[in-house]
Amino acid sequence: MAVNVSSEEPEEKTVRTGVVIDSACDLPQSYIQSHGIHIMPINLHFGYDIFKDVRDPEATQAFYRKYLAEKTLDAETAPFSAEQIRAMFLDELVLKYDRVLVVTIAQTRSPIFANATEASFNILKQYRERRQKAGMSGSFYLNVLDSKTLFAGQGVLVHEAIRLLEEQNFSFGALRNAIEQLSQQVHAYLVPEDLFYLRYRGSKKGEKTVGLFGY
Repeated sequence: MAVNVSSEEPEEKTVRTGVVIDSACDLPQSYIQSHGIHIMPINLHFGYDIFKDVRDPEATQAFYRKYLAEKTLDAETAPFSAEQIRAMFLDELVLKYDRVLVVTIAQTRSPIFANATEASFNILKQYRERRQKAGMSGSFYLNVLDSKTLFAGQGVLVHEAIRLLEEQNFSFGALRNAIEQLSQQVHAYLVPEDLFYLRYRGSKKGEKTVGLFGY
């Protein structure tokens, strides 16, 4: 489900468009950097240690190698809260862009979509003051999209959104509709090497969707 928080389009001018993902989105770091994609980090908790996942392959691999065999430790994830997302936008993104598309991991797998949706309403109430203080005029537009998928599937949607923006200069409303339609056709499959954490975390959270044949 997409959240269209503004039905208007910016006036004809050079419109700066940003794309925001969460760190569950499986895109190469080089692609993220070359297209200026912004990341909402996810904190990984292993025992008393916390790792902030910002899609840095070397740091992520080093962290997992450290704890790969530590199956007695509790493993949990903590996505950006609504307040953290609001601060991220008001401190930076509303000043850098005129419109932003947020593509999140499936809301059935994480509260990130709900948090981003909640934050979006406060962002739209408060962005004008931030832009005016910076000497900027014009409106800011924001769409939050539930990818309905995860990992590489989420990356497919983001890549297509960027392609449409760069090659066809889609309007914001048309872009949202195109990506929402594509999300109905994208299916991601996960083949874990070790089912321990999936089943352990699922049982702790009371999930009924994690089993031997499905996630």
